[in-house]
Amino acid sequence: MVEKTDTPPAEKLIEKFSHDSRILIESLSTILLDLEKVIGAEGKAIEEFEEKVNQAFREIHSLKSESSYLGYEDVTDIANDIETILEELRRGDRELTRHIIDTLLSLLDSLESSVHERKKESSPVERFRSDGVELQPESEEPQRGVQFDEFEKNLILEARERGEKVYRMVCEIDDSESMKYPRIYLIINNLEILVNVIKVIPDIEEIEKKDISEVVLYFSSSVEEKDIYSAVNIDQIKRIQIISVDYPSLPGGWEQGSSPSVSPGSRIRQKYTRIEAERLDDLLGYVDEMHFNLHRMDKTFDQFMKMNTRKEFDGLSALISAMEAELKLMRMEPFSREFNRLPRLVRDASGKLGKKVEIEVQGGDITIDRRLLDILSDPIFHLVRNAVDHGIEKPEERTAAGKAETGTILVSAVVVEEQVIIQVADDGRVIDKNTVSAKAHELGIPVTAVDSMENLFALVSHPGFSTASDVSDYSGRGVGLDLVAQKIKQIECASIRMVTRPGEGTIFTITIPKGFSLLPLVLAKSKEMTLAVPKRSIEETVAIASGNFTRNEEGALLYGGIPVFTVNGRVLMKDKTPEEQFGIIISHLGEKGCLLVDELLFEKEVPEDTMFLGKETIPHIYPVTLNKRKTDFFYLNPSLIV
Repeated sequence: MVEKTDTPPAEKLIEKFSHDSRILIESLSTILLDLEKVIGAEGKAIEEFEEKVNQAFREIHSLKSESSYLGYEDVTDIANDIETILEELRRGDRELTRHIIDTLLSLLDSLESSVHERKKESSPVERFRSDGVELQPESEEPQRGVQFDEFEKNLILEARERGEKVYRMVCEIDDSESMKYPRIYLIINNLEILVNVIKVIPDIEEIEKKDISEVVLYFSSSVEEKDIYSAVNIDQIKRIQIISVDYPSLPGGWEQGSSPSVSPGSRIRQKYTRIEAERLDDLLGYVDEMHFNLHRMDKTFDQFMKMNTRKEFDGLSALISAMEAELKLMRMEPFSREFNRLPRLVRDASGKLGKKVEIEVQGGDITIDRRLLDILSDPIFHLVRNAVDHGIEKPEERTAAGKAETGTILVSAVVVEEQVIIQVADDGRVIDKNTVSAKAHELGIPVTAVDSMENLFALVSHPGFSTASDVSDYSGRGVGLDLVAQKIKQIECASIRMVTRPGEGTIFTITIPKGFSLLPLVLAKSKEMTLAVPKRSIEETVAIASGNFTRNEEGALLYGGIPVFTVNGRVLMKDKTPEEQFGIIISHLGEKGCLLVDELLFEKEVPEDTMFLGKETIPHIYPVTLNKRKTDFFYLNPSLIV
């Protein structure tokens, strides 16, 4: 049994500070946006102003006290600057203006960056390396002069937190190809579906306007290099070069310990979920009752064939099912986790674009599986950015069209029968089918009759589709909508549809099953069998090197000191090393084991509620039925290593 050590008290305190700070910063951002609405107001709004300022002051003071206790001087200093401005507002020594809100929000961004940097220092990520991948060594010369802006630095920061690798890719288009731009754009879109693109050189506008034959991309990824090559290996590509890049060697001033600001649109995934104390009490109640059932079974085990023991088994089965349901509820998170960030996103984007936009969110208290929310996060943000950038018109254009000069975006989540429906709606300009159709013809995209919303959406979400007027720094209606569609396709039984009407605007509707939960699996080949191993039980995957193998006194094989298994069980091998090329390090119920496989395939997210396991073919191996259809892979129970 592997001994489990408790997290040191200091680390627990740091983790708690990081978690609490994230909640306080999010709350402060919401308060500041609410304060902006009462600038210049009178009467009852004054009372609301005083209440909001006092609330903000209390929360920043609390954060400052905690950071001071931990000795985080940089965090304390920024919190003190915010507290000072709020105190001046409370006393009436400073007038509330938009400039003051801008200043406070900017300080809040710096605060979030400092807090995040402290969290990173407390649990450093292993320095980036290329494990056995045969890639060309990076040359310093091609990187000179490349600079990352703050948004791109944030993407690198998030990638490092997720433990992803960063790559530099050079793609060269054949000079004889007359339509280079669609080829390059197809490469970029194929990549964005598979990896996280950080920077494209030259930028999209320059690629479209000029006859560019070579493009350089920086991106982060955790997928295998062969999958990346497959995604970009299209017709008329003359050369593809993928190079692994160390984080410290990244250009543009990125080095170990640098601290880019965290933008309001960035979404660094948290590894903790808040759970109500009552729910934990309920779960412990189920565990206690299971202990009692097992105790009664132990007392009557010699009467195993009698009916009263059957009752104990039935009772234990019911308790396990109830505990499983409770655990699934604990994985649920509210839409407010993502919705609460949208007002800041809309405020900043509309301000830079010279537009007046209000956003309303509804249904933030509706909960769904955390993994589902992670998948939905990017589509929701992309659709909102699109609405601000290309849906909502500028004030003068709206006034000329007889609309209010302030545009409106509504983001909502509702439960209808057994489905959750998410909508992003704006009252801006229509997506014109004639313009879309003409541009598709120009780009060589097959066009069917644009006689329905389904066909129109199929065009604007086609990989590589764009219109010149829609390209911008933020987004493009049609540029990247294919990414939204691809994300939704990851969710079994989910759908997305679009409705756009003159004078009314555009509505995107995402529909997913209620209570839906995803189970991430890692698929691998063992001889002729395809295995699916639950990702939650996997610590890492490794390319097997014979030098890491040892044996114990009984001849049992060890890899890096960890017991070695195949699908047939523990490996006993005295005179040779295994033929398999890869190992999956599994951690389950306090034990560790290395499962040998011939090939690592890919990750797959399956709907847990529709997955059923058949009868064991061999111990710990189960055939899988998904949505009442037999699959071509087998589920491997991690208890194989116990």
